[in-house]
Amino acid sequence: MKYLFINGRFPQYSQTFVHDQIKAIKQQDAAEVAVFARSLAPFRFEQSAPECAGGLLYAKPFNLKLLRRIVLGVLMHPIRAIHLAQLRLRKRIHKQTVWLGIQLDWNPDVAVTHFGNNFPVGVQLKKYVFPKMKNVVVFHGHDVSSYVKKNGWANYQRAAKYIDCAVCVNRIWADELRQNTEIRDVRTIYLGTDIDGIPRQRNGDLEVFSILFVGRFVEKKGFDLLYSAVKNVAKKMQKRVRVHCVGDGPQLKVCKERARKEGLAENFIFYGSKQKSFVRQLMAECDLLVAPSRTAQDGDSEGLPVVLMEAMVAGIPIVSTYHSGIPELINDQHSGLLVPESDGEKLQAAIEYAMLHPETMEQMAKVARDHVAVAHDENVQTQAFVDAVRAR
Repeated sequence: MKYLFINGRFPQYSQTFVHDQIKAIKQQDAAEVAVFARSLAPFRFEQSAPECAGGLLYAKPFNLKLLRRIVLGVLMHPIRAIHLAQLRLRKRIHKQTVWLGIQLDWNPDVAVTHFGNNFPVGVQLKKYVFPKMKNVVVFHGHDVSSYVKKNGWANYQRAAKYIDCAVCVNRIWADELRQNTEIRDVRTIYLGTDIDGIPRQRNGDLEVFSILFVGRFVEKKGFDLLYSAVKNVAKKMQKRVRVHCVGDGPQLKVCKERARKEGLAENFIFYGSKQKSFVRQLMAECDLLVAPSRTAQDGDSEGLPVVLMEAMVAGIPIVSTYHSGIPELINDQHSGLLVPESDGEKLQAAIEYAMLHPETMEQMAKVARDHVAVAHDENVQTQAFVDAVRAR
């Protein structure tokens, strides 16, 4: 079997699930795998995604290496190259589809596109070049939220007959696709996580209550809500509060400057983007993880944040929101605390409750760990995905 993975920007440390799926397919099928990146991320590919070594294709940046691949592809598959060029001249396909089609050494049996808004490349390949190819599209969050708010359902509706299987990371998105498109096979397959966590080892500073925030500094992550809540908690509670912030994004600089100007630099520590091992160590040491996710003004929403699964494995208590697929993962007052999204007062109250009732929160964390070990084991969920992809 020959598999083609289609991504936007690749590789990315925040999308390790793609790497896990590729590794599982290669191990089980002894398959040939190629990965197409619409835009190549600025990492050393061999270090960040060794399981894909030798099979990376891309459209950007257009450099000498890509030019050599295109020339070689034209020489090896001249008829296909001419066909793709004609389609491009008639504006039937995107330029990225041309570059991918020319670079491919073989005909793919299965294409897997991560994030629905990247769907045109796989759809165009199936429609015009490889009609027998199974086309699988994985929907994660913004592709069924902000993308649809901006573009409507028309693009997905037109593409539906060329999408053989749609995989969604929560039930909400799966129901949306079933109601608004005619995609024949729509499935919910949750992402998974490594269930072997680092043992909890409180950092020892009993005078400080440590909160962990992990995520990009963008509107849907709700950091501004956490900031305001902690600012109020710090004034109200006797124990000092410190928030360890991991992640980057367009709002990071503004958030750091705000904390400095308001005299809260000691309450908020900003680490920037860090690898998973660093985050897991913080999860083992901190008292509480807060994920105040919400729907952004442009409609952008979460799918099912993997960081919550990782926190559940680590045994750190969680405060989050009734947002998107999060209630499918966390049962309020049983495996964590959930508050209405964008409700700063209730978020503050939940943090205060966590500070005042540590034993109750630790008990919830134990329930959460038991749940994630059963329902979100990385190996089990990856196998479910592989089975869906291989099914004919």
